[in-house]
Amino acid sequence: LLHGPAARTATAVAERLRRAIALHPWHEVARGLAVTVSLGVAVARPGADDASLLEQRARHALRLAKDQGRDRVVVDEP
Repeated sequence: LLHGPAARTATAVAERLRRAIALHPWHEVARGLAVTVSLGVAVARPGADDASLLEQRARHALRLAKDQGRDRVVVDEP
């Protein structure tokens, strides 16, 4: 959860995190090891989203990211 950023900023943060994990030298931890991450981003709509709905939207975006081939960021746009 990020406080305040718009979708573009939240997406950029998620993309930096995804890239950092993918580029980490995991092979130093264990030979042949590669790690990737999929992230779902949802931005709260003022007056429309409570915490439960926001979490549902983020989980939906995460499922889409995994379904689309993993190692990606998907945004649930309001």
